[in-house]
Amino acid sequence: MFKYILVGLAVLTAVLTSTAGAFAAPRTPPTKPGLFAGTFRGTVHSDNGSSAPLELKVTQRGRDLSGIATLGTGLTVNGGLCGTVPVPATTKQVAGKTQANDPRRISISSKFDVQGVPVSVALNGSLSANGKSAQAQAKIDIPFFCGRDPVLNGTLYKVG
Repeated sequence: MFKYILVGLAVLTAVLTSTAGAFAAPRTPPTKPGLFAGTFRGTVHSDNGSSAPLELKVTQRGRDLSGIATLGTGLTVNGGLCGTVPVPATTKQVAGKTQANDPRRISISSKFDVQGVPVSVALNGSLSANGKSAQAQAKIDIPFFCGRDPVLNGTLYKVG
């Protein structure tokens, strides 16, 4: 009898070890971070010669980008008839997408309040071939009666 119990346990062990994979939770392959995922730092320059540090922390899921942009002090924009306005240091949430036909190009938009006036900023950028830097250009949509929309340019370097 003891012999039959041992044989039964051996068979049960063999069945369980051979089918354990079938009962295990399915493994999902790890997702690769997107090309833009990470932290970029650099300087943004206004067309009037002023500049400020900029940090952009980006999370990417597929084509969707989200993150936090932190602009330091020192930037002013020429608002045409509305005068030159200092851009306050700020931290804002941003969102955008990579372009469908070119995953190294992005479009991000955000809204800011400058001296009580809501202002939209549209940032377009492109990632270098090695993924270590990005060129960016931001167009600030100021009220039409002020004049032309100021343009900011910058180079950001991936730091993390």
